[in-house]
Amino acid sequence: MEAVILILGFCAILTFVAFRNQFFGLKLIAGMSWFGFIIWFINSAITGFEEGTGARTAIIVISIGFGLMIILSGLFRGIQRTDRWSDGSEETHTTFKTPTFITNITKDENSPKERQISREKHRQEYEDKWDRALGTGRYRRR
Repeated sequence: MEAVILILGFCAILTFVAFRNQFFGLKLIAGMSWFGFIIWFINSAITGFEEGTGARTAIIVISIGFGLMIILSGLFRGIQRTDRWSDGSEETHTTFKTPTFITNITKDENSPKERQISREKHRQEYEDKWDRALGTGRYRRR
């Protein structure tokens, strides 16, 4: 019984990490871990989950659902991106949190002058962080 809990915990942690990340390979690994759990569960003789019981069937069906859900969520995310790039629109239809540098690009920064000002501002902030960290420039230690 402890092995079931450990394997389910491993699958749950992989699932959590996969949904926090946008990398499809990680989603594929997490989905396959649920299918690995199903294979292990079917081939093991665990007391209380004998073959043909409703609990055993429910665990198998739920695990298949988790595995498919994770893999398909990664596929749909890729299909959404491809559709958005192919039609040339800059709208985002995703519910995932995108990084700030991407959301800043897709806002109202359509003119080259606005983009140049934004780049200059980011470059200056970056240089200030380095100067502060190294104690150079206007942050020089005396």
